[in-house]
Amino acid sequence: RIQTEGTKKILRMTTIPMKNLLYIACLLFSLTYSFEINRPYVFLETNGTVAFEAETVAIVDGWETVNYEGSRGSSLSFTGGKSICSTDQNTAREYPPLQYSFRIQTEGTKKILRMTTIPMKNLLYIACLLFSLTYSFEINRPYVFLETNGTVAFEAETVAIVDGWETVNYEGSRGSSLSFTGGKSICSTDQNTAREYPPLQYSFRIQTEGTYRLYVHGFKTVHCVEIGTDGDSCHSGAGCESLGIQNLGDSCDGADRCWRSDISNDAYFQLVIDNETVVPFASTDYEDIAKIFVSKVNDFSWSGENSLDCCGGKWAPDFDLVSGDYTLLVRGRSSLFAVDRFYLIKVEPDGTNKDRQSGRDVEESDKLYLGDGDDGDDGENDDIVDTSSTMDSVIDSSDLLSLYAIVSVVALFA
Repeated sequence: RIQTEGTKKILRMTTIPMKNLLYIACLLFSLTYSFEINRPYVFLETNGTVAFEAETVAIVDGWETVNYEGSRGSSLSFTGGKSICSTDQNTAREYPPLQYSFRIQTEGTKKILRMTTIPMKNLLYIACLLFSLTYSFEINRPYVFLETNGTVAFEAETVAIVDGWETVNYEGSRGSSLSFTGGKSICSTDQNTAREYPPLQYSFRIQTEGTYRLYVHGFKTVHCVEIGTDGDSCHSGAGCESLGIQNLGDSCDGADRCWRSDISNDAYFQLVIDNETVVPFASTDYEDIAKIFVSKVNDFSWSGENSLDCCGGKWAPDFDLVSGDYTLLVRGRSSLFAVDRFYLIKVEPDGTNKDRQSGRDVEESDKLYLGDGDDGDDGENDDIVDTSSTMDSVIDSSDLLSLYAIVSVVALFA
């Protein structure tokens, strides 16, 4: 990080919580071991002894698993004979044999003893599977981002992607970002179109009452468009069909074309309680969805102090909040506008937070996982999880991991 004015190069360093590291290590070990336990093997004679359980091999036709008292685990019973006192060897040969492979290292007669022990590797494998299953269920529990000391911040990609949005990787973002692709045009102003798509939803808990200002880290895309009739500027009268994107290196040659930079720069925002009660903007008392815009061209930038564009003017996107849980709804407006992260900070009347407002490069807030039956207020059975990295967003899609863990358990006992 450079503190002296001049060209800045920001190197991003992500810390990964120990719990996530352990989770990944267990998954890698389990994946490796699940392949290993299906490799061909032999039982190894040691000190003149080799022993193996009957049920350690694949069951073949004519045999079935039984559980009789006195056995170590289960046993195999032959059920394929013609009668209980059959002596027909040909009948026996009709069924495939159980096959037990072992290796003799010491010459001489061997005495076979029945003895079952569970290798430490198997125990570690089972422990890892149980931990992975438990953690995969935990990361799918409902949660809220926790406001601390008047600040709450969260990454755009931490929630499930809904219709109309897709993941993009633009330089300057913290990890990946979400781009709106569902609009009718790159300069759409139709609120009804925005409402056709489900919103991105970010839940957070306020502990410190006060007025909070919302900042948006977004990417404004510049498009090549047709100017239209003679005399039209690149803004008024210009087209809304993208013929190229400047930051991707597309050209915009031609007297009837220009780079239009006043579009693909905003999204609609609304704050609600219990997904129902609307919290109005403090500066205007406006309760409907309203757009917040960013200004920097072909790059990520933070929305400004008066970036709320509604009601015939530009306003501060402030909310008067009391202690409790809230959900920020983000709806697409113009196509190809991307959001990277969001930040709310408590605004003090005396301006003591001015430096904090300009220094919005803060870590993502901790997640508060809600316990069973929690009403969102008392905090009982809640768990606070450090989200100083974006790792949780990577493994929140854990249905596949849960399925893998289940398959691994089946492979272990197959």
